[in-house]
Amino acid sequence: MLGCVLGAAGLLSSWLPGTATLEQALGLGFLFAVRGPLPSPAEVAVVGISRDAARAVGQTTELDTWPRSLHADLLERLTAGGASAVAFDLTFNESRPGDGDARFASSIARAGNVVLLEWTESDVKLLAGGEAWLEVRKPPLPELKAAALGSAPFVLPTVPFEVGQFWTFGRASDDMPALPVVALQAHLLPHYEEFVALVERVRPSATAKWPQTRAALQAQRELESTMTAIRRTFLNDAGLGGAAKLELERGKYAAPAATALKVLLDVYAGPGSRFLNFYGPARGVRTLPYDQALNGTGGEVAGALLIVGLSESRQPEQQDDFISVFSQSTGVNLSGAELGATAVANLLEGRALAPLSIPLQGVLIIGLGLLFGFLVGRATVARAAVAAASVGALYFGTAYWQFTSHYLWLPLVVPLLLQLPASFATAVWWSYRDVTAQRERVRTALGYYVPRSLVSTLTDETLTAGADSQLLHGTCLVTDAENYTSVAERLPPAALAALVNDYYQAIFRVVQAHGGEISDTAGDSMVAVWASGKPDAGARLRAAHASLAILDAVEDFNRAHADTPLPTRVGLETGEMLLGNIGGEQRYEYRAVGDIVNTASRIQGLNPLLGTRVLLSATTLAGVDLSARDVGTFLLRGKRLPVGVFEPVAAGGCRLDERSIEEFAAALAAFRRGDWQSAQDAFGALAARLPADGPSRYYDALSRAMRLDPPVSWTGVVRITAK
Repeated sequence: MLGCVLGAAGLLSSWLPGTATLEQALGLGFLFAVRGPLPSPAEVAVVGISRDAARAVGQTTELDTWPRSLHADLLERLTAGGASAVAFDLTFNESRPGDGDARFASSIARAGNVVLLEWTESDVKLLAGGEAWLEVRKPPLPELKAAALGSAPFVLPTVPFEVGQFWTFGRASDDMPALPVVALQAHLLPHYEEFVALVERVRPSATAKWPQTRAALQAQRELESTMTAIRRTFLNDAGLGGAAKLELERGKYAAPAATALKVLLDVYAGPGSRFLNFYGPARGVRTLPYDQALNGTGGEVAGALLIVGLSESRQPEQQDDFISVFSQSTGVNLSGAELGATAVANLLEGRALAPLSIPLQGVLIIGLGLLFGFLVGRATVARAAVAAASVGALYFGTAYWQFTSHYLWLPLVVPLLLQLPASFATAVWWSYRDVTAQRERVRTALGYYVPRSLVSTLTDETLTAGADSQLLHGTCLVTDAENYTSVAERLPPAALAALVNDYYQAIFRVVQAHGGEISDTAGDSMVAVWASGKPDAGARLRAAHASLAILDAVEDFNRAHADTPLPTRVGLETGEMLLGNIGGEQRYEYRAVGDIVNTASRIQGLNPLLGTRVLLSATTLAGVDLSARDVGTFLLRGKRLPVGVFEPVAAGGCRLDERSIEEFAAALAAFRRGDWQSAQDAFGALAARLPADGPSRYYDALSRAMRLDPPVSWTGVVRITAK
């Protein structure tokens, strides 16, 4: 019975929407952590643009300023080196003055093996049934598009924040190829005619609409269109892929051709979405620095598929980055170019991960529930512990073997974190039934001699451990030093440490003087909390005063460190939080955990946008005697509900006079009701009269943009996409 219950509970849990996300974050992440990095194939490499590489070629990391002639020189060098295909994970949608575009187009045409990125934008359209997301593709410049072998978009799904999958075909359509597979087809172009011949032997009429020769395909300069036609052929004929693979096994092909044909059949006949089998953290795929590749000193490129794009080994410098399963352990995310190279390498090696099908996963979960219930649930505590450890280790070993040897991803979260602990908990409950009965007899016996209340106190203190965390109500304050990165680059570690110590000492004193508690620090950021058992307007007021006092303390600090100032921004939010020991095993921290910490950080991040120094939420301001001006309602990044944001009217905060504040409020009201012309006129006048007022300048520009391109629907809430 217990096994049936565990099997049913596990099956239902595996169907919950959040379980897949948890399985990818915990289960798959743990498998990668145990396995560690793998060597990537030598025939796939990234030509990485980093800060160091940009400096070496006399450029900045702002790619919009790079001359296209530089890419032309790189392409000519790679072509001379024998690269099989080159994919640019960079956008070339805007023309540049000079002859750089023409040179680049000529180099692309001469190479004959170049694939370019198509930029994609999502737009919301109002339909009768509601809103619809439309994906708009923006191809490269016409002269570059005409010269290239093909072009395609490269959009990655995130679940919910961590990337783990890639599309071979999709996302808007199951026959639209993505940049990595177009680059892969360009790399395997020498085997195209063999591929056509193989499919013709299985279905003589299937290839009628395809280019029949490699030369015809190259002359067409629309590789993505041909790939779409091939994909449609396989989608419309469900048995074609299996028949072609069977024919491939029967035929006598040399090793390179057989491998290439197997890869192409897997791409065209396989699923449109695959799970990435990461080779390791950032730079896990072979990476040639852009400057070295340009000079021909980066490494061997003959026969290699090269993806040119951003690739930075230092997280603060990353621009095109995605969180992977290795990000937490290394602190560095993967770039889009590295993800594209990983996808191509997975397809070439046949290493893309395959999750267990839903029917098989259901059978496995039910079977494990029966096994855990039978072996663990009715044993004594000691035997249950041994059985749970043995069965759990055996299952994980099997899952790990399948993961590393056959690239099959078996579930871990439901079996090992739900079913197995539940079976052991049942064994513990069963074994301690007599102890519970004995405890009740002791309570009854003690009740004859001492009051019942004292009996309960004695037994509870004996058997119940004290809680180490508290759910409280409070205000969270987050700071950020805007100049920290440039200062850190200029100072040696010892001097930087001394500077940061002085900085923290200055702001810590302010927090402590106003009754706050330091919760966390990281680099140049501090988190402080004012916690209480219930909502407390006094605590919110002390936190607000502390935010202003921090600005004064930082001004004193900056005067004392004129060569290395650290101007600081502050954000505050109020709500529930968990305050206590957070961690695991031998590493714990006493800190605040809750949505208000993230929201306070996002509010702090509005300061650069609005040109302010301190901002607080409407929740923090509620019931507090503090003069502040309303600076708008924002839907912060990653949030579902909008947040009202205010700027204190005090030293360090808003410095406008009363008349200007009233004019700002009237202009903001016009903005909220969608009267863009009135809002622009009012904010424009304020910005002209008060050039130092950041919110006026911000809304002046935003009102102008709204007037020129009004939104389809308007609620008065400004959507913020940046942190």
